[in-house]
Amino acid sequence: MAARSSKKQIFMADFEEAVDRVIAGPNEEPRINPREKEMTAYHEAGHAWSPGPRIRRPSTQDIYSSAWANGWTHGLVPEEDRYLWTKNQFAHRMAVTMGGRVASRLFSTK
Repeated sequence: MAARSSKKQIFMADFEEAVDRVIAGPNEEPRINPREKEMTAYHEAGHAWSPGPRIRRPSTQDIYSSAWANGWTHGLVPEEDRYLWTKNQFAHRMAVTMGGRVASRLFSTK
């Protein structure tokens, strides 16, 4: 990312941007209307602030259009690959997953 910006030094922000690009895809022009963007913000906040112990605290929450998502919560990606989960870890992952849906329903104005 630093080379694309013609920087002479590499900073942590360049690494973070590169990780975001790999996970969420390249940034694209916004293709969602303001109401959808607002609902995406509530949805992502629901994921990030679900109750229970954290695998990792959310480091950033980005709400933007990318190749694969309208928004995503970066800190919810585990720091290590896991193949085995305890019952508590699995229950927490389910709570985080459902947190987005619950927040969307709470703040929906239908």
